[in-house]
Amino acid sequence: MSPETVLSGLKYLSFLVTASSGIWALSTKTTFEDDQGRKRLTAAGHVAVAIIIASALVGMLSYGFETLAKQDAQRVAHDREIRQQQKQERDALAHAAEIRDERAHQELAEANRQRDAANQRFLILAMASEQRGRELEIARRVSRGSAENLARAEVALTQLDRVLNPIGNPSVLTLWTIREGTPGTEALFARLAAIAAELTTDSRSEYPGISVSRDEHGRLMDLNFTAESPALPMLSQEPALREVLTHPAFQVTIYRRAVDAELARARIVLEPNWPNLGFQGRDGDLRMFVTSSTPNRFLELDYSPRVRQIEIRLSATLDRDHVRASGRILSISDLEGAVAAASFDDAGSFGADRAQMNESLHTLRRFVSLSLMQFRFGGRTFVLQYPQTLRTRSGLRATFFAPIQLNAGQ
Repeated sequence: MSPETVLSGLKYLSFLVTASSGIWALSTKTTFEDDQGRKRLTAAGHVAVAIIIASALVGMLSYGFETLAKQDAQRVAHDREIRQQQKQERDALAHAAEIRDERAHQELAEANRQRDAANQRFLILAMASEQRGRELEIARRVSRGSAENLARAEVALTQLDRVLNPIGNPSVLTLWTIREGTPGTEALFARLAAIAAELTTDSRSEYPGISVSRDEHGRLMDLNFTAESPALPMLSQEPALREVLTHPAFQVTIYRRAVDAELARARIVLEPNWPNLGFQGRDGDLRMFVTSSTPNRFLELDYSPRVRQIEIRLSATLDRDHVRASGRILSISDLEGAVAAASFDDAGSFGADRAQMNESLHTLRRFVSLSLMQFRFGGRTFVLQYPQTLRTRSGLRATFFAPIQLNAGQ
């Protein structure tokens, strides 16, 4: 039996008991007064009280069942609401799943479309790449033919340049210096200093065997003397020094390739018995040497009192007997990037016992330095720059210059 049915029965029973209690109270005498004047319940009064109590109990039961009914209704309503929410959630999840499925289908369709488009583009690119490859192959063949024609033209132009711009007989100018303090030169520098001191207080422009150079104010600048000057060392007294000053020689080697110059540098530094540059017979592509027997040779000796050094200016126009060539340098254009090197030597007048002078000559050659070198090939003059001096293990010197640049205004 449901709580609602019980509650309805109890309500009707409560009405019936209440009505019975009222009718019973009206139709019977429920109280009387005893001898002391106090009211007492009669038997009908006790029945009326029992009916009232029963009515109260029925009302309480009715209220209790009503409370239970309300709670049951609330629970049912709550359960219904939960079920409704759960249903709504399930519906929402189902709808979301449908949306995801639809979106997945759309994305799959889009991916398929993009894949088809990519395949189409790939086919187009493959066809274009194949066409480009054919064009490149044709271009390579044309370029190869052009390069071969260009190489043949360059060879022809090089040969023509060699014919039109040959090196010819080169001219070389060098400036070597011996500074005061060089071993074996003390007496010579003392004589030159005394002459310079005398000419400083004297306005003469001539001195026995010496030409005097003065500035615009008459101050002494340089002393220029010849090989016959009495100020120079005597062969019998200072043979080695006279040999260096009156019979100097030098040799120049030009390397067509920079790598050959680097190899020469390494040999110069490492080989203990390295003698010189050009006379080894294996180094360089153009070797030139100037000795006392070289035709068209010009020697000038200067002493500068200001810097206290002797300058040996030695130049010559060389003939075939004083030039050795490998065949790599035949024209002016072959000099582009070439590296030149030079070393000082003594040609030997053989006016003294060379065996006794070897040690002195070797000592002097160690202190002779190159400060200027200039070439003239086929009407063009090249002043070499940035000298770098290397010392051999034996103490001799070799001077290398920066690569020749034909467009550097040399």
